[in-house]
Amino acid sequence: HRDLKTPNLLVDKNWVVKVCDFGLSRSKHHTFLSSKSTAGTPEWMAPEVLRNEPANEKCDVYSFGVILWELVTLRIPWKGLNPMQVVGAVGFQNRRLEIPEDVDPMVAQIIHECWQTEPHLRPSFAELMTRLRRLKCICFLAATGRFPFLCAKKVNRDRTGKVLAHSKWGIGTSHPHLKKSRCIKE
Repeated sequence: HRDLKTPNLLVDKNWVVKVCDFGLSRSKHHTFLSSKSTAGTPEWMAPEVLRNEPANEKCDVYSFGVILWELVTLRIPWKGLNPMQVVGAVGFQNRRLEIPEDVDPMVAQIIHECWQTEPHLRPSFAELMTRLRRLKCICFLAATGRFPFLCAKKVNRDRTGKVLAHSKWGIGTSHPHLKKSRCIKE
């Protein structure tokens, strides 16, 4: 996409998000995008794009990290800096947005990984989806005390078919990260 940012996300009444404005996307040629244009919005752009270097789909992973940061902080990225200052800070000084300490540590880790300087060190979108689904299940468990069936790694049943445990941790045991997780504010 190369211009992934919150203004290019549409949300419908069912909270389904659609990405719009594919004006900067290019067809791939060998593993790199054929265009090296830096048109777009610097606040969401990956360092390699800001430096006008070849970029692949991992530049969108970086942008997704900025969007996730926006969602957890409810702030505008790089507010107070003009676009050229953002280019210098992110593209050449290796600066990143500050993640507040009260952000859930698992979410903060995902954001940090999306913002890796080297694109090949950033997770894929498939990896991000797996981790975010797992986090959603952990938060659901923390809020309700129940583990949703769709999140189950395996389902243990007794001879009558009654569900005994929904996950590898089992009913009555806590997820190893649950005590550290702040996805549910008390």
